[in-house]
Amino acid sequence: MLDKAYNFAKSIISPLASGAVSVTLTDPSKFIDPASGEYNCTIWCSSLFASPTEDPNKEIVRFTAKSGSDYTITRAQEGTTDVDHNTVGESYSIAIGITAKMITDIASELGEKELTSNKSNDVSGDAASTTKYPSVKAFKDYTDGKILGLLNYRGAYDASVNTYPATGGSGTGGAVLKGDMWIISVAGTLGGEAVQIGDSIIANIDTPGQTAGNWNPLNGNISYVPENAANKVTSISGSSTDVQYPSAKLLFDQLAGKVANFTSQTANYVFASPNGSAGTPSFRALVAGDIPALAYEASGATATHAALQTGVHGISITAGKTLTVQDNVTITGPLGTGAYATIADYATLANPTFTGTVILPKNIEIQDTSADHQYVLAVSELAADRTITLPLLTGNDIFMFRDFHKSTSAEINTGTENDKYITPDGFAGSIPGKRIVQLKIVDDSTVVATGNGKLIFVIPEELNGMNLIQAESFCSTVSSSGLPTVQIRNVTDSVDMLSTRITIDATEYTSYTAEARSAVDGTHDDVATGDLIAIDVDVSGTGTRGLGIILSFQLP
Repeated sequence: MLDKAYNFAKSIISPLASGAVSVTLTDPSKFIDPASGEYNCTIWCSSLFASPTEDPNKEIVRFTAKSGSDYTITRAQEGTTDVDHNTVGESYSIAIGITAKMITDIASELGEKELTSNKSNDVSGDAASTTKYPSVKAFKDYTDGKILGLLNYRGAYDASVNTYPATGGSGTGGAVLKGDMWIISVAGTLGGEAVQIGDSIIANIDTPGQTAGNWNPLNGNISYVPENAANKVTSISGSSTDVQYPSAKLLFDQLAGKVANFTSQTANYVFASPNGSAGTPSFRALVAGDIPALAYEASGATATHAALQTGVHGISITAGKTLTVQDNVTITGPLGTGAYATIADYATLANPTFTGTVILPKNIEIQDTSADHQYVLAVSELAADRTITLPLLTGNDIFMFRDFHKSTSAEINTGTENDKYITPDGFAGSIPGKRIVQLKIVDDSTVVATGNGKLIFVIPEELNGMNLIQAESFCSTVSSSGLPTVQIRNVTDSVDMLSTRITIDATEYTSYTAEARSAVDGTHDDVATGDLIAIDVDVSGTGTRGLGIILSFQLP
C-alpha cells in the first residue's frame, strides 16, 4: 500500500536530539494524521541549506502517530542515520516529499502498464477470449442489458386510491420501469379488479400508466393443502375413525350394495317392506293391506278425521254429532238432486245449508270446480250465528271478506297487532327491515388521529340497493376538548354520504347526545354490491380513544 501524501506539507520543528522518538511541529496543519496511514518525511537544517539534498546530516523519519502538534516517529528510514538536529542558533524543517520508498512502492503497485491491445469494448463479441479485459463502459453496457426488466422491489403500496403507482419506480425521478414491483398493503381496485393485502403488482413495460394490460397482478392469498394419503382407506369397519376418508371406489362399492336399482322396474310396482310385516324393502305389486282404511264411524259425540278416503262420499254423521274439518281442507263433489247426506255433497251447492253444529277452521275455501269460483271466509265473519250468502261469480273471480288488514311499519315496530298481516313494503320500512353495520375504527388503547380511509369496508350483496339512513359514532375514552368528527365516504362513487358529519361532543361517549346530529345526503345515500365505503376522521378531539361507527341501511 502506498504511503499517505500531501502537497506542500512543510513545518519548522523543535530541536531534535538523536534517539528521540517524538517531534513537535510549529505548523502541523498540512500534515496528515498517521491514524489514516503512516508516511515518511525528511528532516534537514533549513537555515543553512535550502534543500535537504544539500544537508549531509539530513534524515528520513516515519510518522506513526499524532497527539496535537507532537508526532511519534521512527528514526533512520531508507538508509539515513539517526543524528542530532539541534545545533544552537540553527533552524530545522520537516517536509513530505518524494523518496526512494515512494517510487519503489508505486512501481510495485502498478506492476506493469496497461496493455491496450488486450482491452475489449465488446464483452459479448470477445466472450471467447481468455486474455482480453473489458473497459468500464463495456462492462456497464453488458450488465445493464442483463438486468434490465428484472424484478425491482419498490416497497408497499396503498391500493385504496384505486390507481396504479405513478411514482416511486426505479427510473429517473421515480419513473416506473419494466420489472418494478410493489406488494399491496391496503386493499383496493386496480384496473377494474379487486386486489387484497399481500397481492403483488408488476410493471410489464416502461411507463405503464393506468392501463391494466401493462401490469401483471399476482394473487398472494391462494393456499394449498395437499392430500394426506396416509388417512385414505379402501375398506371400512367398526374401528374406522373420523380422521380417515374413503377412496372413490370404496364409496361406490358401499352405495352400490345398499341402494336399490331404480333404473328399470315393472310398471305400478312400489318399493316397500314385505306384505304385512317388517323386513328389507323391495319392489313389488301394491296390495290392499298397503293402504290403511280412513273412514270410520265414531260412537261419541264428536267424530274427527284429517282426510276422506278415495271413492267414499264422506264420513257418516248422525243427528246431534259434530264434524270437525281440519285447516285448509277443500271439499269438492259433483252437483246433483235429492237429499245430500255428506259435506262433500253440500259443498257442490250454490247455496248450501248445514244443519246441526258445524265447526270450521280459521279459513275455509269453498270451490266450484265447474266454474273455477273460489270463496274464502274468515273465522270472525261466521261468528254470532251470521248467515253468509255467496253470489255465484263469473270467470276466475275471487270473493273475499277482508277482516284482516295490512300492518303499517309503525305497527310492525310495536308488535302488538294480532289481526293484521305484513306486506313487503311495510316490513322494509320497519325496524326489523333495517340492516345495522357496527365497526371499530381505532382500538381502545390508541389515541384517535385524523386521516382519510382510517377503515374501508365493502358493501355485501345483502345490502345491495339499500340507502344509508342513519350514521352514529362512539368512543371508549372521551375527548377532553374538541369534537371528534367523522365523514362517511363512498370511495367507488367518489362522494361524501353525509351532508352533516358525525360529531361527538367533548366529554361525551356517543353522537346520540350531540348538539348537532349527523344528516345523510339524500342524493348520495344509496349503496350497491361491491361499493367501497371509507371512514374519514376529520377532527380527532383531545385524547379520544376507541373510536367506532354505527351505520343503518334500509330499502328505499
